[in-house]
Amino acid sequence: MKKRISKNNILLSLICIVLLLPASCVKSAEKKDVETVIRAYNNALEKAFETKDFGPLKDLTTEREYNKATIYIMSYAGQDERLSAHLIKFDIKRTAISGNSADAVTSEEWEYERVNMATGEAVTPYTLYTYEMNYKLLKDGDKWKVDQLKIIKEDQKH
Repeated sequence: MKKRISKNNILLSLICIVLLLPASCVKSAEKKDVETVIRAYNNALEKAFETKDFGPLKDLTTEREYNKATIYIMSYAGQDERLSAHLIKFDIKRTAISGNSADAVTSEEWEYERVNMATGEAVTPYTLYTYEMNYKLLKDGDKWKVDQLKIIKEDQKH
């Protein structure tokens, strides 16, 4: 028994497509915005390790994440050390958005070296770490901000 496609069915299908298309475009734009913020956050974090300039981080994070990042970086200065951090590889594996919150999972490679600020000598030589990270973001007005980071997996390469 063949089902006949009526003009009404075709019209209804077209209406559904027209209504759903803008929603998927908005979702795609939101996803791109979230991923852009995560990339900018990592660039700002790398620069903050080097310069102790936390201004760019403030614009990309909630107060909670900002305080956590600055305390972590400054703790090395309190030990008379500088932590040199360089992002080597970065890949966003997946992003999910639900209302005003978003989650993203990344794969990252960072290279770290701890240096004594008084002598300039390495306390620990360059060491490569690989991470699988979960970023939680919140929408603040019309801007996405990194709210929380969680290490899913961490490996040290020698």
